[in-house]
Amino acid sequence: MWAGLWETRCQNMRSPYKFHNIKLQTYIGHKAAVKGFCVPDDEQFLFSASKDRTVKIWSLHNRGDEMEMYQCQRTYSEHQRPLLAVQYVQNLKQVVSCDSTVHLWDAETGYLIRQVSSATPGTTFTAMALIPFAFQPLVALGTSDSQLQLMDIRSKALVHKWKVLKLEPSGVVKCITCDEHLKWLAIGSNNDIIATLDPSTGEVLSSWKTAESSAGVWKPYAYSHETDTILQLKATRRGLLISSNGNGVTSLWRPKAGGLVHHIKVGSPSLHCLDVYKDHLVAINGNNQVFVYHSYEFYNQAASPAQHKWQSKVLKGNISAMTLLPNNQTVLIGSDTGQIALMA
Repeated sequence: MWAGLWETRCQNMRSPYKFHNIKLQTYIGHKAAVKGFCVPDDEQFLFSASKDRTVKIWSLHNRGDEMEMYQCQRTYSEHQRPLLAVQYVQNLKQVVSCDSTVHLWDAETGYLIRQVSSATPGTTFTAMALIPFAFQPLVALGTSDSQLQLMDIRSKALVHKWKVLKLEPSGVVKCITCDEHLKWLAIGSNNDIIATLDPSTGEVLSSWKTAESSAGVWKPYAYSHETDTILQLKATRRGLLISSNGNGVTSLWRPKAGGLVHHIKVGSPSLHCLDVYKDHLVAINGNNQVFVYHSYEFYNQAASPAQHKWQSKVLKGNISAMTLLPNNQTVLIGSDTGQIALMA
């Protein structure tokens, strides 16, 4: 299986993502849904966060047997609630994992360095993303009352608290993403609102309600009691923003102006997973269908994606997490049953 895959890949190492419905390895150990992955740049190992209140560390080294079930190398089990996300700070060899609080811990020993709660009493952390400032690695933390709080990894403390959405009642921050050039940070809420801000100052650059964008015309939002959650946000290489919401709509935006570029064709129901590498977009919906846009195609409103569907024997349950591994053009998927598979 591996030999055939590598022969195909070596013929053109610059080829875009192409899925062959090949399961390379399976990882077992989580007892509930996988909520997120973090893979260092060298792709030697991975961190997985689960609703079973654990973070597990796994080796990504190929052992040549796609039928074998692999166990984790280490489990971090200090969390008291289901995990939301996990990030790895490579130069410090430290891990940041989030349930309703944040745990900072040593990747090699599993030692808990610091546990941090929201700076506002009565609120909790609901989303997390790493802001890779070279001189000061920060973690952006969304809260249950529309705040964005920043944690300095080196000082192990919260250093900023910004009110992003000034609405009544307050929305819950559900997802966060950051432009690769650190020019803007975007948050998505459970009331269908996206806001972008300057990650250095906290200044809100723009905010809008996605449901009020139609036929390429953007309108400033007015609060509605409807709660249409922004499920996914991803920054693109060209400085644009991709969103998907609970209504099954996936869109491309100009983040600083809040302008709709166009809607992206990915079918229905709504997307559970979304990832971007350079100018390739891969998305998975609630039926485990995979949609792939190759090399700039999703910038074209008329383009349609390549479609795939992984066989049911690949993974038990519905796919709940995904991340692309660009070095080998593979993809990691996790299910709501706790299984993880490395796919090609």
